[in-house]
Amino acid sequence: MKIDKKNREFQEAADAVLQGTESLFLTGRAGTGKTTFLKHIRSSATRRTAVVAPTGIAALNAGGMTIHSLFGVSPFWDLATMTPEEAAREVRLSPRKRKVVEKLELLIIDEVSMVRADLLDVVDAVLRRYSTRAAGKVMPFGGAQVVMIGDPYQLPPVVRREQREALLARYSSPFFFDSEAFKLLAPQVIELQKIYRQSDPEFIGLLNSLRDGVVTESALAPLKSRVQPGILESVPEGYLTLCTHRNTAEEINDRELRKLDGKQRTYEGSLKDKFNASEAPAPVQLELKVGAQVMFVRNDPDEQYQNGSLAEVLEVHKHRVRVRLLNHPDEAPFDVESVKWEKKELQLADGKMKEEVIGTYTQLPLQLAWAITVHKSQGLTLDHVVADVARAFDSGQTYVALSRCTSLEGLILPAMPSLRSIRVAPEVRAFMSNSKRSLGT
Repeated sequence: MKIDKKNREFQEAADAVLQGTESLFLTGRAGTGKTTFLKHIRSSATRRTAVVAPTGIAALNAGGMTIHSLFGVSPFWDLATMTPEEAAREVRLSPRKRKVVEKLELLIIDEVSMVRADLLDVVDAVLRRYSTRAAGKVMPFGGAQVVMIGDPYQLPPVVRREQREALLARYSSPFFFDSEAFKLLAPQVIELQKIYRQSDPEFIGLLNSLRDGVVTESALAPLKSRVQPGILESVPEGYLTLCTHRNTAEEINDRELRKLDGKQRTYEGSLKDKFNASEAPAPVQLELKVGAQVMFVRNDPDEQYQNGSLAEVLEVHKHRVRVRLLNHPDEAPFDVESVKWEKKELQLADGKMKEEVIGTYTQLPLQLAWAITVHKSQGLTLDHVVADVARAFDSGQTYVALSRCTSLEGLILPAMPSLRSIRVAPEVRAFMSNSKRSLGT
């Protein structure tokens, strides 16, 4: 992990967390180093620290736990119809988790843009309930230092239709920043400015316009040269199609797999102990053939591949496959065997936070990847993208899809996105314009 010591916003944010006790909301455009910041804080912090995220896969990627798991909040509770205090009283923590929550000094929440306001208020209430600090019962988050990381301009929290009315009766919006806990915490806000994923000023300017939702026909003009109608019927090798709907991605992958001749082999993932199938980062049943286009779903410690690297399957064997990287044709083919993911839980031992493995998942670190959803692409860096965003339905979806790509030349669109498909929630725009700050401005 390389740290850019010339990145002033990054260094200021790191110093605020590691050398002070002030809470922080760290934001930034796609590709500005938010994940690198999380890893840096996690490895450098000396306080008793917990990392949480809103979903199982996000928690696994962040090296932490889900919010629901750490704080004992059932995902089946209808938080929109409960007060935070009522929900906190329903929480039943094991003695081990209770010690962790009682002694927690630094809480890092990754992908906070996807955390609902009501859930954040419940976390606040649980920490207050179990706080052992003086005045912890009345301090936001029980007096713990809180670091929230995420970009509200990207994917929003999920609100089921039947919950929306009750949620909006209590909150101005479902976003975390409209929670009472966030307002009381009043964290310092720092926005990372330097973009590492893209280097072309024209493309960066276009992405910034998409992120802000301030777009005109002229602002979208650079995309016109990237439109190829009918591209979805014959996507070039090495391109990954990003779809707004899961069923579309599944249909494309099934269709392309059926086109291939040869024997189909199924690789069964192995779930052990408390590792649930819904949290599995690679399919529990992975169907592969020679010629299949696949994507790696984790980083390789030996750096043969990265999370998001595309490859073609050359050989299928009982316990391994042979692949060649599609975007690095000069590199020799190599074998891929199963790897193990560990699900961990925090415990307090000798006054320090320690991790205990509570479940494992073993599988090839691959998934079919002629297409994936925009939601699953969040955090990836890709060289070649087909962005099928004409039916974008969530705010930030179009921006997330296009910002995965490293260059305008590597991007293909089946159709021009309409202004309607480029949506920014007005609450996000208002919040960011009122609260963001960066060094030198």
